[in-house]
Amino acid sequence: MKEVAEDSIEIKSSTSLYKEGTQTGDIGSIIATAESILSRQMPYSDIIMSIGSSLPFGVIVDKISFNESSISGDVEIEFRAKSANVTPELIAGLQKSPMFSNVTAQPAILSTGNSPDYPVLITCVLSINKDGSL
Repeated sequence: MKEVAEDSIEIKSSTSLYKEGTQTGDIGSIIATAESILSRQMPYSDIIMSIGSSLPFGVIVDKISFNESSISGDVEIEFRAKSANVTPELIAGLQKSPMFSNVTAQPAILSTGNSPDYPVLITCVLSINKDGSL
């Protein structure tokens, strides 16, 4: 099941809609608002699947966080790798996906942290294309 970013829509109870005598107009407005919100949203699972399919061998995702507002701008993702030599391959893989653009990487850092098998930290910044697809 795909999950989408959370937005809230205030919906009046059907009793109050009926009493106001504007049931049809209010429902139409609610539907229009919902369609507007849904057209801007992107299932997070699509983003995660695109990231996963772009990873070269020996690279794992260490940290990613985004929400509806961050998807509109740049997203920072931390990867762990066995070697810093995979950085160009990682960037190329992300750039090949129609889901991402403006992919850049900061210099790789040797930092074992909680992942001694993946001692290299590679931080990438990218933009998510809402019109991109897997």
